[in-house]
Amino acid sequence: MQTVTFTESSQGYKLRSPLTLSLPDAENAADRKLQQYIIDTLLGRMPSLLVLTFENASTINLAKHLLRHRTGSTCTLYQYMYGIYRY
Repeated sequence: MQTVTFTESSQGYKLRSPLTLSLPDAENAADRKLQQYIIDTLLGRMPSLLVLTFENASTINLAKHLLRHRTGSTCTLYQYMYGIYRY
């Protein structure tokens, strides 16, 4: 596990409070791309969803499925994660 602290969104805006995440170790390039896809998608819209996504194995598997077998759209990932968060 590696710990990462974010102070800015992916668009360059300052976050209200720094966000610290424990990311699982990336074993290969595909895992690094998946982590970057999740971070780029959620950091700019709703950073609190990052914590939910990386703490739950099923949400990481959902993001992996969307990236590899569907469109890889950032909006789709955000809608799914927000729906899980609201439920």
